[in-house]
Amino acid sequence: MKVRKKKVSQIRFSSKYWDLQRDGVSPSGILQWLNDREVFRLNYVEGWYYNKLNTYIEFGNIFHHLHEKIAGDKRVFNHRKIVREYVTTWIKDHPLATPADKKELELKAEMVLTMLPTYLKYKGIHTAKNWWSIEDRYTKPIEIHPGIEIPVHGMLDGLYGDKRKRNWLYDMKNKGKFNLEKIEETLLLDIQMMLYAVLAEYAGYPVFGIDYDVVRIPTLQKRVTESTKEFCKRLQTDVEKRPSHYFHDVLVEVPAGWVKEWEEKTLKPILKDMYRWATGNGYHYSSGKEALLPRNYGSSFYDLIVTGKTTGYIKQSPFTHHKEK
Repeated sequence: MKVRKKKVSQIRFSSKYWDLQRDGVSPSGILQWLNDREVFRLNYVEGWYYNKLNTYIEFGNIFHHLHEKIAGDKRVFNHRKIVREYVTTWIKDHPLATPADKKELELKAEMVLTMLPTYLKYKGIHTAKNWWSIEDRYTKPIEIHPGIEIPVHGMLDGLYGDKRKRNWLYDMKNKGKFNLEKIEETLLLDIQMMLYAVLAEYAGYPVFGIDYDVVRIPTLQKRVTESTKEFCKRLQTDVEKRPSHYFHDVLVEVPAGWVKEWEEKTLKPILKDMYRWATGNGYHYSSGKEALLPRNYGSSFYDLIVTGKTTGYIKQSPFTHHKEK
């Protein structure tokens, strides 16, 4: 096997696709960078993304798309039409998607539509809250050194006020398996949620607490001899029978001063490290085989890292990362 290898001097850390000071970074970008520098570089700096279906992510994306359209609105919506719009756009944006990918996406869309009525009835979340913001994007420049700012940005699922006019940061999560106790214990250490809190407070919404809305991704599998309609009927029966298994709320209050302290002691040091990396200022870096950490063996970027093969990948448009969560 021929391994792609570049000298450090040949590796770029800035491009038309992404530049740290120009474009900034989101929670998902920070997490990817912390997890693996080379995957981050290929995705952000080189502009590559894997043009295949991730069924778990898309199940959640469809739920989020519906939330964005109907939260806080008492009008009657055609949920199927909203979902069809999402599926059509996804297929257009993923030209390398296989017929199997498209079929699987259609199944996930039907699963979401099957679960939605029980979710809305069980939660009542979309009309009962006084929403200040729904799926809006916020940006804050963070000064890491005198005269050097890094814009951090993110799209918040929601911000709402309760009857006592306290601000709650709302976030929907779709998970197959989870431990509610651990979620509650670690929520105030979660990079994504705390960065969202930083953005919310910068926008003028002091965060009293976090409302973590967990929707369980069904583990039920469609049988070979079963039609989609038959499978969804079986799923509907299960969801209606045990809604508390599928839908959860984790409410955690944020202590006074916690958000500012997290920004100073956690976020800024991370951004400083990213700045050193992005400017090539003596930060240890390797690529090719040397960058292939054990966790990459199952990574969608495996071929790009090891052989440089681009089959299954396409280049995204510049500034794509401005749109991410």
